[in-house]
Amino acid sequence: MNQLTYFKPEEVEGLEPEVATKLDQARHIAQVPFIITSTRRSPEKNTSVGGSKNSAHLRGLAVDLAVPDSETLFHMVSALLQAGFERLVIGVRIDGGKIVYHNLHCDLDSSLPTPVVAVKLYG
Repeated sequence: MNQLTYFKPEEVEGLEPEVATKLDQARHIAQVPFIITSTRRSPEKNTSVGGSKNSAHLRGLAVDLAVPDSETLFHMVSALLQAGFERLVIGVRIDGGKIVYHNLHCDLDSSLPTPVVAVKLYG
């Protein structure tokens, strides 16, 4: 894997090199922190977190990122698209009637429909 500027090897362990490289490029473009919350998952882990049976996480082709606020989300989405990600899912939950960001999923899984920008509602 090429040397990454913004991520330590253990943060991107299990990811396909292209995913890690494009994620690093997106982080550079965005100029905001990218906090990784999920990368490659075992089938057991994927089931326990409610991942789909055909999740790109199972193949090391997906990353979930923490989203602190809408302004940061805007920069993240823009940068991920510029870096070549064509599948983004914004995870949200409702807390006291207010939308709270849960995460931002991005992947490079060409076996799944692209291009996609979607919103997923969590419990």
